[in-house]
Amino acid sequence: MKIYLHGGDNLNWALDDDLKNFSDAISDSAFTIVNGESEADVIYSVNWRDLLHLENSLLESKFIVACVPHDIRVMLQELDYLEIAPYINLWTSMSLANLEKMKLLGFNCALIRQAISQEFKCLNLEEKKKIKAFYNIPQNSFVIGSFQRDTEGVDLVSPKLVKGPDVFFQIIKAVNKRIPNLHILLAGPRRFWLRKQLDAEQINYTFVGENRDLESDDIDTNNLSASEINRLYNITDLYIVGSRLEGGPKAILECLSVGTPIISSRVGHAPDYLSETSLFTDPHEAIDLVMSICNSGSLESTSTTNDTFLNNLKSDVKNLYLLIQENNLEKGTAKSIYRKIVKNSIRRSFWNRIFRKDLTVCVPYEFRSGPWGGGNQFLKALVSSLSGRNNVTTKINRHTNVALVNSFTYNQKDIKQIEKLSIPVVHRIDGPTFLIRGKDKEVDDKMFEFNQKNATVTIFQTFWSFVENLKLGYRPVNPIIINNASDNKLFFKKIKSENSKKIRIVSTSWSENYKKGFHDFKRLSSLIDRNKYEYTFVGRLPEDIAGIEVISPKPSDQLNNILNDCDLYVAASVNDPCSNALVEALTVNLPVLYRKSGGHSELVSYGGISYSDEAKIYERLEVLSRHKDMYQSLITAPNSELVFNRYAKVLTLAAKGRKKV
Repeated sequence: MKIYLHGGDNLNWALDDDLKNFSDAISDSAFTIVNGESEADVIYSVNWRDLLHLENSLLESKFIVACVPHDIRVMLQELDYLEIAPYINLWTSMSLANLEKMKLLGFNCALIRQAISQEFKCLNLEEKKKIKAFYNIPQNSFVIGSFQRDTEGVDLVSPKLVKGPDVFFQIIKAVNKRIPNLHILLAGPRRFWLRKQLDAEQINYTFVGENRDLESDDIDTNNLSASEINRLYNITDLYIVGSRLEGGPKAILECLSVGTPIISSRVGHAPDYLSETSLFTDPHEAIDLVMSICNSGSLESTSTTNDTFLNNLKSDVKNLYLLIQENNLEKGTAKSIYRKIVKNSIRRSFWNRIFRKDLTVCVPYEFRSGPWGGGNQFLKALVSSLSGRNNVTTKINRHTNVALVNSFTYNQKDIKQIEKLSIPVVHRIDGPTFLIRGKDKEVDDKMFEFNQKNATVTIFQTFWSFVENLKLGYRPVNPIIINNASDNKLFFKKIKSENSKKIRIVSTSWSENYKKGFHDFKRLSSLIDRNKYEYTFVGRLPEDIAGIEVISPKPSDQLNNILNDCDLYVAASVNDPCSNALVEALTVNLPVLYRKSGGHSELVSYGGISYSDEAKIYERLEVLSRHKDMYQSLITAPNSELVFNRYAKVLTLAAKGRKKV
C-alpha cells in the first residue's frame, strides 16, 4: 500500500519531528512511502490544515488520514475544519483521552502515539555539573524548566493561552519566595511574554538562545537542536506543563527519556504516561506539588527508553495498515456528519446583488428589550455587531442570503419560507433541552428534524452540549463550536472601589428554574461567615433565601456595575450548556466557584475552581477566596470581537453553500 507523508511546517519543530518519526516507524511496515500525492493510495497528514492546499479532486480520489495534533476541542472551533472534514476517511489521535472524545463524536479514528529523538537520554552527574557551570547556573539551584513557545507568530505580545505560559508564571510567582534557591530555565523561540513577566517580578532565570530584541520574532534562530535541549533537561530538577489544551506535549516523553521529574495539567497524553501524583487539575494543586517535591523530593523521576516510544508508534502504524485494509474503508469523501459545502445555485435579483451590503442575514427571533434570558442577550449583541457589516433583518424574504436560526425558537412560517426559498441556514443549538428541563425531549426531536432538513452549518456553544446531544442519538449537520460572549461595550472590568472589608459574593440568573442553582445558593448562604462574606443575588429566585441580598433583574449597564463591585462569582446551575450569566461574570474578571456540570468547566478553565459535592461548597469557596488574585489573573473570558467575527465568517461560508448536497 503506497503512502505519501504530508504536513510538516519546515520549522524544525513538533510537526517536522512527527513527520520524521512516523517515517522511521513506517520503514518496516507494509506501507511503501512515495514522493508524490498522485502516486499514493493513502495520504497521511500530520497537520490537517495543510490538506486544504490540495485539490478537491485529489482529496476525493485518495484515502485521506489526518492527525489531530491538538485537542479535538481546538479543531472543532476552527472554521477551516468545515471545509476539510468531509474528505477525511480516518482521523488519528496521539492520546487515549482525545481518541475517546473522537469516538464519541462518531469519527473513524485510530491511535498514533508520538515518538522522540534518540538524542534524549540521561547524562551522568559530572556531565550535569559541567552543563550547569557552562550556563552559569549555581550548582545548588532548584531548577524548574520550560522549553516551549509562549506566543503565536502573529502576536508576539499576548500569551498563547492553550499552552498556559500564564499558568506556569503564576505557579512560579507563588513558589518563588518559598524556594530561596529557585532558578528558572527557559529555551525555545517566542519566549518574550514569560521573560517579561519574570523580569518584572525579579525572578532568577536563564534563557538559552539568542537574546533578540523582545519585539522581533526569533523562530528562525531559537529552535534548538534535540541534543542541546537534552542537555537542558539533564540539569532540570522539575519540568512543569501548565497547558489548558494540548495534543501532546512531547516534553512529557522527553522528560521520561531523560529521567527528569515532571508535573502536568491533565492535558493530551499526560494521563497516558504520568502517575496520578504527577498530575494537577488546578494551579493551587500545582503549587503544593512543587513545594512538596522541592522540600522532600517525593516525586520520583521515572524513565522510559526512546525505543519504547518508537516501538509503540511502530505498533500503531501496523494497526493503521490493518484498519485501512481489513475494514475496506472507501476512498474519497468520507461518510460522516460532515457534508461538503458547495456553491449556492440560488439566483438572486440583480438589484439585490448590486445594492446589498456583504450579506442579507435574517435572524428570525422575537427579541425582548431590557433584562431577559441569556440567549436573548447574546443574540442582541451579535445582531448589533453583524449589522455593522451586513443587512440584518428578523423576517425571511426573497432577498435573504442566509438565516441564523436559534435553537427551537422558530415558527412554521419561518420554516416554510426557508424551504420555499432554499435559504442556507446556520443553526445555533444549545441543550439538550431534555437535560436542562428534565423533560420535553420532543422539543429536541423537533429541533433536530429541522436541523437535518435545513441546516448548512450547526453551531454548538460548548463541547459539552455537542457531546450530550450526540449521546441522545442526534446527528447535527456540519457541527462546529463557538462559545457565547458578552458585549464588551456593556460588560467590562472597572477599577473596584475598596469600600468594603468583606469579600463580596454574587450570583445571577434570569430564570427561576430550581436547576439554575437555587439549592446550592441556599446551602452556601447558610454556611458562610457573615463577618467575612456578603452574598448578593441579581435576578429572580423561585423563593426567598435567608441571608442573601436579592436585587431584581437589571439592564446590562447596571448589572455590569453590580458585578464590578463584587469579588467572587458563584455559578451553580445544573446541565447549563453555556451560561450567559457566567460569561458576563468572567468578562468583568470575577473568579468563579462553579458546579462541575454542563459547560462550566470549558468556560472557566483556570479562572476559578469547581465543586461536585455541594457539601464541600463552602470549603471550596474558602480556597478560591485565599487564591482569588491568582485565579483572577488566569481568567480567559470569550472575546466578543473574536466570537462575533467567527459568526460573520460562518454565515458568509454558509451563504456560499446550499442546505443539502
